[in-house]
Amino acid sequence: MDVRKLNRGLIELAVSQGIREIRQDPKRGVRRLSDLGEHFAGRWFSDNIFVQIHEILKREDSKYFKLIQNLLDYVDEETIKCFGINLGYNSWTCGVSRMRQQQEETKETDASKAQENEKVRETAKAQAAESIQETAGVQDAVKTQTDMMVREVPAERTCRKISWLCELSYDSGDGDPAEKLNQLSEEINLGRQKGVYAYALYPRETFAQNPELVFLLDRHPDCAFLWFFREPNLTEPQLNVLQKHNNCLYLFPALKEDGTPDTEIARKMREHKILYAYYHIYGETENGLNDQLEKLQPVMAEEPSVLIMKAAPGVSDAYRKKFAREIWDNRKNPAYDTFLIELTEDSRAIDDMIAGIR
Repeated sequence: MDVRKLNRGLIELAVSQGIREIRQDPKRGVRRLSDLGEHFAGRWFSDNIFVQIHEILKREDSKYFKLIQNLLDYVDEETIKCFGINLGYNSWTCGVSRMRQQQEETKETDASKAQENEKVRETAKAQAAESIQETAGVQDAVKTQTDMMVREVPAERTCRKISWLCELSYDSGDGDPAEKLNQLSEEINLGRQKGVYAYALYPRETFAQNPELVFLLDRHPDCAFLWFFREPNLTEPQLNVLQKHNNCLYLFPALKEDGTPDTEIARKMREHKILYAYYHIYGETENGLNDQLEKLQPVMAEEPSVLIMKAAPGVSDAYRKKFAREIWDNRKNPAYDTFLIELTEDSRAIDDMIAGIR
């Protein structure tokens, strides 16, 4: 019996029931659904994430109740279930379990190598001592001999971390697109073997130029994809194509090329009940997050469920970390019905949790 498939089936049933309960009693339903998530999640996730979720949901006026309601009103229910389970269960539960198992195996291998090295070192020292007794006045030669015989191996290594999110770029303009897609698909297969079930797609062209990228969504239905679009302009036939794939979160730039906010894409995606979000490339400013949110007020008024922030090239590590802390503080008591993410620092935080650092 495939325990993972059985658990996924049980989760799908429970999530369907949870969605029905949310429609009847939003606050009670959301809290019960978070309890369900904690039950199926790994301990690393429960100890770090669900503690914060339960604390946030204690507030009767929490913005997240409206956020969940917006998802149910504007996104296809099957998409919510598929993407949510692919990310929450396949990636952050089963995938993380596999990553941690590999980390433990790595630790055991390193410890075994360290023990073998210690035996070699002791043998070399004993041989060197015998050599000293037999040959007087050649201590320098003995030291050289010992150094050559003993290869230092650390007794304990830091775990080799595997990131939960793999970023893939795609450019169909150079070479055979079919061959490139097959290469990316093989990378995903290798990633899945390591426990990676979440992938960010960065096409270098517009969707009209590379619609074949949906091949990856079809080929790997158990993965969660984040597709970063370069342009917000989509035709009706293109929207119909995206609508058929429920294992992807489609992300669009919050600002157009001329710097003005884009709100039209939100209307289109909601009409088609497609899961979408905005992303925004930020630079260094005096007031950090507040400056960016002020610039994005027309977009935030559309109540997108998620807004992903990513630092522009040249932004210092110190500023990015400070900006992420502002986002983390904002999430405790948000001003908008939107979940804010700093992509780099939030991804690293999850990686650290997986590795047991946090």
